[in-house]
Amino acid sequence: MIKRLSELEPDEIGQVIAVKGGARFRQRLMAMGITPGTNLVVRKFAPLGDPIEIRVRDYSLSIRRKDAFFILVKQIKNDSAS
Repeated sequence: MIKRLSELEPDEIGQVIAVKGGARFRQRLMAMGITPGTNLVVRKFAPLGDPIEIRVRDYSLSIRRKDAFFILVKQIKNDSAS
């Protein structure tokens, strides 16, 4: 199922399908390792829900919910099921 990264729950895994938005925004995310085909795991949300902590390419990254909205992912599975 295709979702926005901002719609995933903690411990859910997604594979990046596309990054929407302007060229500078896409370039910034790609520099952080968020590229099509990359798997990522939502680890947790900050107490007020923003930012979102994700695990991508063996490191943790915090991303604003409004930025996560522009990242389309294919939901793969629940991390706790592995």
